[in-house]
Amino acid sequence: MPKRNFEEEQQKKKRFIAEPSQTNNENENKNENENENEGDDEDKSLGEPVFEDPFLDVEEEEYTFEEGEDDEEDRLIDEDDEDMDRDQDENEGEEGDEEQDDEQEGEEGEEGEEEEEGEEEGEYEYVYEEGEEQEGEEEYEYVYEDEDGNQIEQKSNKKSNKNQNQNKKTNKKEPIIVREPRIITVEQREETNLFVHYLNDVLGSDQLLIETKRLPLKIEDESFFDNLSDGVILLKLINKAIPNTVDERVVNMKAKLKIGEITENLQLLLSTAKAIGANVVILNTRDISQGLVAPVLNLSWQLIRIGLLFNVDVQRRPELCRLLNAGEELDNFINLNADQILLRWVNYHLMKAQQQQQQQSVNNALKTIRMIDNFGRDLADSYCYTLLLNQLDSQQCSLAALNENDLNKRAQMVYENASKIGCGFLINSDLIVRASVKMNLGFICVLFNRKTVLAPLSAEESAKLNSELFDSQGSREARMFCLWFNSLGVEPFVSNLFNDLRDGLILLNAIDKIIPGIVEWNKVRKQNLNKYNQVENCNHVIDLAKKLKLSLIGVGGTDIAAGKPTLTLALVWQLMRAQVMIMLKSLSTTGGKEITEKDILEWANKKVLATGKQTRIESFKDITLRNSHFIIDLLYSLAPGTVNYDLVTSAINEEEALQNAKYAISIARKIGATIFLLPEDIIEVRQKMIFTFVASLMALALAAK
Repeated sequence: MPKRNFEEEQQKKKRFIAEPSQTNNENENKNENENENEGDDEDKSLGEPVFEDPFLDVEEEEYTFEEGEDDEEDRLIDEDDEDMDRDQDENEGEEGDEEQDDEQEGEEGEEGEEEEEGEEEGEYEYVYEEGEEQEGEEEYEYVYEDEDGNQIEQKSNKKSNKNQNQNKKTNKKEPIIVREPRIITVEQREETNLFVHYLNDVLGSDQLLIETKRLPLKIEDESFFDNLSDGVILLKLINKAIPNTVDERVVNMKAKLKIGEITENLQLLLSTAKAIGANVVILNTRDISQGLVAPVLNLSWQLIRIGLLFNVDVQRRPELCRLLNAGEELDNFINLNADQILLRWVNYHLMKAQQQQQQQSVNNALKTIRMIDNFGRDLADSYCYTLLLNQLDSQQCSLAALNENDLNKRAQMVYENASKIGCGFLINSDLIVRASVKMNLGFICVLFNRKTVLAPLSAEESAKLNSELFDSQGSREARMFCLWFNSLGVEPFVSNLFNDLRDGLILLNAIDKIIPGIVEWNKVRKQNLNKYNQVENCNHVIDLAKKLKLSLIGVGGTDIAAGKPTLTLALVWQLMRAQVMIMLKSLSTTGGKEITEKDILEWANKKVLATGKQTRIESFKDITLRNSHFIIDLLYSLAPGTVNYDLVTSAINEEEALQNAKYAISIARKIGATIFLLPEDIIEVRQKMIFTFVASLMALALAAK
């Protein structure tokens, strides 16, 4: 039976401090109700409560409750509470003041705790005797858990809010990405497996990806989406496709990354993807970090496609000149896009194959010359694939599939032949029979890149090509403008600037994106265009350019329709500059005042000066820009944590200057800037391109405000 020793109560008074009484009847009633409801809980959590009774002064007198007198015990405890409250009210002094201060501090320290926890632990303060231990901590301290399950130390239940917040901050967990459940269709599953196979092949030798367990990717496994969600694999893929596009020194590549580091990687990924021609308008870092199926597959395919088509270019593969038709001018061939060049490459080999077979009279079925003009239905019966593979490697790829009438079996034989020569990627027999345009294109790109089989040019032919090719193709500005158009999300995709703009539709689409609603589309011819219609559309472009107050001296609609390089470049540059200026004006706080190049230059110099750096430029053609020091200092002023000056060279030679330029471009993309120039443009101090670079950084800074 519980015993009550009143002398012991007096001796232990300092071990238990009753909560100060309330000064109004309403709060007294509240305390009484709380004591009645919580007496049992307190007994369990703090041991048997003992109170000093000021009206009993009996030595060694012991009062014992008999079994079954629980209600009487509770009643006496409540009476004791009331007596103690009256005693404290009548004797307010030093001890009372001190306890009242304790109450205020305790209430502040308990702010934000759960209501139930406050009721259980806030009524009494338990002081442990010497040698007595509190579970989990020492020296008279409570242990609380916050809503995340973290332990928060709180001494005497009287910690201030400041200390509590420090404890919570110290114990704060790194947030985790909660991934949404994935629903993957049969087609998406098939596409995923093809991408897994391809990425394992092209990146399989990357030691960092292997050591961090990002590779190899697994077939029939959703981990594909998780492994790509931090951006590292796709950034590596970009560099594999287009070497040195990303400075990997700015990429976070540890095995386990924090959310902030993942976000930086994905920002760099999307900015770089946009800069090399991917359409990322509908993509964002959250979708990729979540590993959402459609966005990850979309971006993966775009990057794979860009990499596969990168070398389908006369400048990188001069032997493609072998594909010119009799009497065809080089300018006409250069104006073909990559898809058209691939079709011509396939047909070149089909023509050779069928001519050989006709001469040998091996198979009467080959007497009819058959070509393709698409990547879908013309390949579905595997006839052309069988001939093409035999031309690329006659020893390992036989013509036996032509004797098979079952299209599925024939397609499987094609796939097996392709695998024998190391090209069995991005395709399977079902996709061939189903005439998948996307995957047939990917497969043919793989064949082209690994087995081009075109005779190299002689020295004389190369010299002639060089004298014609690069002048007709224009400068790097053409490449930058193609990427700019694609970043706007115009349709169709721009791969050849001068040829693709001739009908005026892409230009009108771009202008409408710069200033929505400005184009009167009812006056625009969109289909079945003849030369007259094309000139008409281009004249409409010139009229709108004049409304935008662009400087177009000597540029007319007929010039654009004719694809004249110099005048086309002049028009597109004016449009690009107008878009930058309109964007800056919308973001500025100058009350609608026009932004000038002088304003941008002044802004850049002030930002660098504010950091204490000594670099400065007088114009966007300042020769000191070639070392990239000013640009890197400007980036530091916008995002100090992204610049590591240990990686910045003195740029005493071209190689070091190029390293700095690559570093600057990658940092800019990492913080979200849309950059289209190349490192060579910086070290050559190309004024227009450096201007757009700095203007993009200014737009980024204004948008952040």
